[in-house]
Formats: sequence, structure tokens, C-alpha cells
Amino acid sequence: SSTFGDSQRPFRSLAQVLPEDSDEYQYQQQQQSQQPTEFTWEVTDAMSVIQLLDPGIDLRESYRSLIAAFNQAGEILIPFVLAFENDDFPAFLARLENCKRGIEIPDGFVAHSTYWLVRDQCEVVGVSNVRHALTDRLRREGGNIGYGIHPGARRQGLGVTILQQSLIRAAE
Repeated sequence: SSTFGDSQRPFRSLAQVLPEDSDEYQYQQQQQSQQPTEFTWEVTDAMSVIQLLDPGIDLRESYRSLIAAFNQAGEILIPFVLAFENDDFPAFLARLENCKRGIEIPDGFVAHSTYWLVRDQCEVVGVSNVRHALTDRLRREGGNIGYGIHPGARRQGLGVTILQQSLIRAAE
């Protein structure tokens, strides 16, 4: 993945993550074409359901726990929207909606959508940010999609899942 200001991690396309001739890729493409415009992608295992959702107030505490985990691990908040002030959570959600619409974004930034990777409808385990366009600077460093996975939820395939689903959202 690549994020704003992070050139250490190269951008990976869906084709690099999942070969187009694989059965899983074909299945996902078929499922995507059958989904309504607003959908949540579900990955199930024996224990949990993982969905890529729009941010919502009902997951406020879990989102804050995710940020605390990044801070406790001494990690940079990636994607950059994790650094947005969220004490007033409705205002924070309104800011994310404005960013999606390209309203009140700083110079040099572009409209961008934020999504939360949620386990079992109650735990935010990742955040992705999809830029709607690229500036020359973002083409060199940053790219279209940035994402971060909760430090305690890594090595479970969630990075691949959030990138795959963010690519689908980017194509919508």
C-alpha cells in the first residue's frame, strides 16, 4: 500500500494481489457485478465476518481504540485521516463526508473517501482512504489508496482484504 508521505510501501494493484485468471478473482468479479451500488463486502471464516463500511457513530469507541493501538505501538497514523481530531465525533464524521465531496479540503489535497474494515459489526480493524484523483505530487508519492490495519489484527489477511475492497470502491 502507499499512503500520503509514505514512499517506503509501494502501491499494489488488484492484479498483483489476486491474479485475474484465479478462480477467486473471477468469483469476486462475478459477485461484484451482482451487488447493488451500496454494498458491504463480507469475508467469513469460522469465527468472524469482515466488512468494508462507511464510517459511523456506532463504531466510535472501536475507532478510537484503533487509534490508541497505533499510538501505543509508536506507529505513524496511516492513513492520514486517522490523525483527524475526533473528540466531537459527529463533527469528525461530517469532516469525512466533506472530504468525500471535496469540500473544505486543504490546498494540495484532493477529494477522498474513508472506509472502515469492521469485524463482526463491532470492531474497527482497519481504515482505508481512497483518493478520487491524483496531483503530480501524489503520483510520485502517495498514490490513490492508503490503508492501515490495527497492530493487534495483523498477519490475518486483513491487509489484502482491505486493499481488494478499497480497489472495488475506487472503481465505483
